[in-house]
Amino acid sequence: MGYIKTLVAMYFLVLALGVGVSEGIAHEWMAPVDAANIENPMAMDETSIGMGRSIYVENCAACHGNTLEGLPAAEIGLEMGSPNLKQRIKTHSDGDFFWKIQQGRGDMPSFSEDLSDKEIWYVIHYIRNEAE
Repeated sequence: MGYIKTLVAMYFLVLALGVGVSEGIAHEWMAPVDAANIENPMAMDETSIGMGRSIYVENCAACHGNTLEGLPAAEIGLEMGSPNLKQRIKTHSDGDFFWKIQQGRGDMPSFSEDLSDKEIWYVIHYIRNEAE
């Protein structure tokens, strides 16, 4: 009986480690805490979501896809495929998304020169709305 308990305990340990590792890989690029804690100052309504959609289509869809579910690297000509934003928005704060859009990293360009703060917040509202 002790053998079975040990096997069950090992199974759950391996499962927990696997989940932790996959979470770590999926969340390797995080905003600094102070930036991640910033709340979206824009009201989330039909207007802001519509504006966010237009901005997203013009600036983001080429890499993240029209469905926000990401595209394979080969399809977009980048080193890595783009992430599924509908999934990521569920585990990241608006401030985290804002910082990443503004700062960029690697294949993800910085939009600090192309989009105003207000436009970035609108895009985040659109992504969050689509993820619901």
